[in-house]
Amino acid sequence: MLQCLANSNLPLLAQANAVSDKLLDLRSCVYTGKNLADKVLSGALVADADFSNTVMSNVTMTKSYAKGANFSGMQRLLLALVPC
Repeated sequence: MLQCLANSNLPLLAQANAVSDKLLDLRSCVYTGKNLADKVLSGALVADADFSNTVMSNVTMTKSYAKGANFSGMQRLLLALVPC
C-alpha cells in the first residue's frame, strides 16, 4: 500500500482498467498547492484528501473513491463524477 506519497512519487503510467499491484491510499492526505500534472490516480482512495489549489492538468482519476475530498480552486481539471 502506498500512502501520502510526495507528488514526485505518484505514478505517471496507468493501466486501462485501473488495476495495480499496489493500493494507492491517499485518504486524508494534503496536496494543497502542489503540481500533480500528468499523474495517475486511477483506482486510488482519495477520500477526505485535500487537493485545493492544486494543478491537476492531464491527471487520470478513473475508478477512484473521493468522498469528502476537497478539489476547490483546482486548475485545469475536468471532473466527470459518477455517484455511488
